[in-house]
Amino acid sequence: RDAPVTAGMSLATGYRLKTSPDASLSLQFADGSRLLLLGDSELLLDRLTRFGRSGMADTRLRLQRGRIGNDVRRLRGPAANFIVDTPTASSAVRGTRFRVEAGDDHTQTEVLEGRVAVDAPRQRGALLRPGYGAVVAAGQAVVRPIALLPAPDLSRIAALSQSAHPDLAWPAVDGAQQYRVQVSANRAFDSLRMDAESDVPRTTLPTLDAGRYFVRVRAIA
Repeated sequence: RDAPVTAGMSLATGYRLKTSPDASLSLQFADGSRLLLLGDSELLLDRLTRFGRSGMADTRLRLQRGRIGNDVRRLRGPAANFIVDTPTASSAVRGTRFRVEAGDDHTQTEVLEGRVAVDAPRQRGALLRPGYGAVVAAGQAVVRPIALLPAPDLSRIAALSQSAHPDLAWPAVDGAQQYRVQVSANRAFDSLRMDAESDVPRTTLPTLDAGRYFVRVRAIA
């Protein structure tokens, strides 16, 4: 049966999590690894195993659709795993920061730290290094690493705004088709006040209560 998720609740193998388009959800695993499930996403907790007090964890997740960001603790021991499956690919890590998006007919994986092995049926897989991503789609013979675009320069954005709807602008990044803008009330970005795409290097933030907020922007090729 469906039930709302509440802060601090414990989840076990077999739980299926769904977010509405304007929601996000942060999970912390037994070994301290963290995951951010973004809006309009569906995630199955396929396997969650911890081996006594050794710190080893065997985690397997299935992202049916949508996007996740992962901050995985360095895994210890031969039985330790952190694997994200999608309908078209599988991403396995040994401790890293990476993102996965499951579309209708493709999977995107982007690596920020560490390394991620990306495999797909009937395709030769690839080991992605930091700063690289890959798109897996039907009909490909090889999973090819692609360099991620550089981070946008946000130094011109004013640190203080008195506006109810602050306007943000930054220099365009060569090769960028879109930009993803995220706003959070905390530096860890484990909950979001905004997660949106813009076709141009600027955006207007939604109404925010007075306070301190953190903004991050990335360029989309």
